[in-house]
Amino acid sequence: GSLTGSGTSYAAPHVTGRLAVMKHFFRSQLSNVALVTRLYATANKSGRYSDRSTYGQGLMDLDAAVSPVGFTYVVSGDQVGDGGIALDDTSLNLGNAFGDGLTQSLANQEIVAFDEMGAPFWYSLDKLIGNRSITPIESRLKKFMYSTDNRRDFGVFRPVLGALSTDSSDLRSEQLSLGLMDTPDIVSDGGHLSLLGRAIVVNRRGAGKFDFSLFSTELNGNQTRVAGMEFVSRPSKKPITFRSGVISERQSLLRSSAAGAFGTMSGNTVFAGLEGKLQAGSWHLSAGAEIGTVVADVEESLLSIKSPLTTSVFTLRAGKKLNEHDNITLLLSQPVRIESGQAEYTIPIGRTTEGDVLKTVKSVDLEPSGRQIDLVAEWRRSLLSSSGDFRLATGLSFHPGHRADVEPELSVLAGWRMRF
Repeated sequence: GSLTGSGTSYAAPHVTGRLAVMKHFFRSQLSNVALVTRLYATANKSGRYSDRSTYGQGLMDLDAAVSPVGFTYVVSGDQVGDGGIALDDTSLNLGNAFGDGLTQSLANQEIVAFDEMGAPFWYSLDKLIGNRSITPIESRLKKFMYSTDNRRDFGVFRPVLGALSTDSSDLRSEQLSLGLMDTPDIVSDGGHLSLLGRAIVVNRRGAGKFDFSLFSTELNGNQTRVAGMEFVSRPSKKPITFRSGVISERQSLLRSSAAGAFGTMSGNTVFAGLEGKLQAGSWHLSAGAEIGTVVADVEESLLSIKSPLTTSVFTLRAGKKLNEHDNITLLLSQPVRIESGQAEYTIPIGRTTEGDVLKTVKSVDLEPSGRQIDLVAEWRRSLLSSSGDFRLATGLSFHPGHRADVEPELSVLAGWRMRF
């Protein structure tokens, strides 16, 4: 049979059951008084339930009771009431050089955010972290369609490590040149200068065998603010080039950016490298490698970098002219990668019933789990008019994004370039 009843004797078990669900949902981190206060505050008091003489605190709404009231924020202090930064405004976007060195340690890590009533809500921290470690195919295609001239083409400067791309023998001594550096993304053979992206370039060749270049992104609209300089020296009658430089990022760190509770990121990179070339039969061989030291500055952030970062990049290149019209190029390269560095993060993970914020502190090794190695074979056939060419390339990338758990990536590109 069945029985229908009403009254406080029947209402009390429902209220008690909902309070028990709330206590479990908030992991026993809210006091009994806070739970009851929240149940009252989130009850439906609209319409007929606004009559306090009949419905008291209104109609219970368990869904509202276990949902954030107002916006959620990440506390920067030690008390829930100390205020903080909105969770929706918090993000960390990592560039290719970081690989998965940081994200591995943050996997399965929770972060707590509090609503306007001080209730805790837990979120997966890796959902707040983006990763730009895989070079998009459109960037590969843009680089593939570059001019065959690795130096300057109509005032465009392109960093190509291992190809002596800063050779400006066409310039007279002491002559200044102004151009644009156009790097579509973190290209695998661009050296540390690929961190600049799209930049204005001022180059001056000295009286001897050296170049001095200045770079800036200040005039490039919404791009992050980066500046740098490079010095290139070529000893006389030696097939070796020395290069060194400084890159200053004021709104990013190795092309990574942060917002909200992750604060702001900036850094200065000092790099040095060697390039060399030689002739082996009909093959033109060249190689280049750079090593860098990055001094990071991360402010008002859950993350702090405790030591300078060491970075590396290298390229090996072999080219051969098959006949009057056909050329083949083989390339093996590694894009900029963090080789060593330590970071520490302090993540809020809960609260006590008295309102103290609980936090976890952990040190992180920033070296990625893998090393991206790109193998590329490219064939080009010049047109009879010498005003363009056909080209075909195939590339295989091992551990893309410096991540050991990512399968190799194969790409095949074909194009026709015509100069007008």
